[in-house]
Amino acid sequence: MDKKMQNSSVTLKAKIKKKVKNKNKKDPCEVCDTNLYYNTDFSRRIGLLDEDCNILGWMCPECGSEFTENNELTKLKLEYDGIEGQA
Repeated sequence: MDKKMQNSSVTLKAKIKKKVKNKNKKDPCEVCDTNLYYNTDFSRRIGLLDEDCNILGWMCPECGSEFTENNELTKLKLEYDGIEGQA
């Protein structure tokens, strides 16, 4: 294999590895383990605000559990075999 062909195959391998790494990014909900990662700029997390538009935390769009900005659980909402519960 000539030098130019070898360099291009190395570059292609590096690009493929970089794309694979980006696909594996996860931002899982701590309750339901749903991947909340959307892209590098946005998340699927739902922001929670008070009446003065101060940030209270976030909510998972799948299970509805609520968290503080520091990812501390404040409301637990679960469903298991048709039985729903809150804590």
